[in-house]
Amino acid sequence: MAGAFAAVEWGLTSFRAWLMEADGTVISQRQASESLAAVKSEGFSETLESNLAALSVPHDVPVVICGMAGAKQGWQEVPPVMLPMRLDSLPRHAMRVDGLARDVRILPALAQRGADPDFMRGEETLLFGLFAGQPQVSARICIPGRFSRWVGLQGGDVTRIATHMTGEMFSVLQRASVLTPILRGAEGLDETAFLNAVERAFRSPGRYLNAAHAIRARNLLEGIPPERAEAELFGLLVGMELSGGLRAFDGDGPVWLIASGRLCEFYEHAFQRLGQSCMVHDAEAAAREGLAAAAVQLFDLSGMLNGKRGRMSGA
Repeated sequence: MAGAFAAVEWGLTSFRAWLMEADGTVISQRQASESLAAVKSEGFSETLESNLAALSVPHDVPVVICGMAGAKQGWQEVPPVMLPMRLDSLPRHAMRVDGLARDVRILPALAQRGADPDFMRGEETLLFGLFAGQPQVSARICIPGRFSRWVGLQGGDVTRIATHMTGEMFSVLQRASVLTPILRGAEGLDETAFLNAVERAFRSPGRYLNAAHAIRARNLLEGIPPERAEAELFGLLVGMELSGGLRAFDGDGPVWLIASGRLCEFYEHAFQRLGQSCMVHDAEAAAREGLAAAAVQLFDLSGMLNGKRGRMSGA
């Protein structure tokens, strides 16, 4: 089966691609480590074609891409769309890559000006995958990661973004701080210590710096193991994020948590510890669904999709 399109999520250090049918069925998939720095020397087009060849994607099959490929330091800059923005309009702002025989489109980032300037690149596609076709949807969303994004949707409009550098700060303190020697050798996270720290930081976010140094003091005085020290540090950061996020994006309903793997589990348990309900959706699935929904519009696949539905109903 040739497939109707290829979908690519291309980040700073990762590359995921799927060959898909018009209805979003995955024919084949591939994951690779294609950092932007390495790709710049090898060539974006060459890197893309090499990965597509590994998926047996024909040369006439179009490609839709989200992520850092559209950044200034990426393949071809796609201007961000300013908020507020109708979520359903996202594909209309995609840009075709110049000078290629293959039809390759890159989806835009979203940005906000004003007193709280912010932007996100890649996460907009996850939202499109979850909420496209729901013109009046309202929701508050948390997308954890190196940069955790909190997003507000009101009546189908993306109205607000708030980025928390939770993962980035954890990495910096883990690798290059006075806490680094204490954290070395951790083979996992003590979940009880993590959740206790989440609640402590949520209740008193202003004491975060003091609480972080207390990890060092407890190591000196009590000899706490690396697993507990690392869990406490991560819990303090997540607790601060949830304190800011839940207060800024106030509401009565559940928070949509879009995440995968162990990170998803930690955030889900953190929300539960704080008495906040959440609805979980896998981040990889959301990205794939968003790229597929965008491809249907970008490459006018509705006729192909309707034709397949007709054959299925007549079978």
